[in-house]
Amino acid sequence: MSTLVFLGHHGGAIQKGALGVLARALTLGGDVAGVVIGHGVADVAASAGAFGATTVYVVDVDGERLVLTTH
Repeated sequence: MSTLVFLGHHGGAIQKGALGVLARALTLGGDVAGVVIGHGVADVAASAGAFGATTVYVVDVDGERLVLTTH
């Protein structure tokens, strides 16, 4: 089973509520991925791995373009 968690963030850090959802998803077993959306959020995405996300999808809003990467 795979679970995808939206990782809300503010001020360069993942919000506590999102970390709680991520922690709960980890208890379900299987792969847990996160998604971070915003501008310049690569550092936020990198920190999600420390909280147990196996993959983090990053949607970086760069002007009028959306750039999708994974961490």
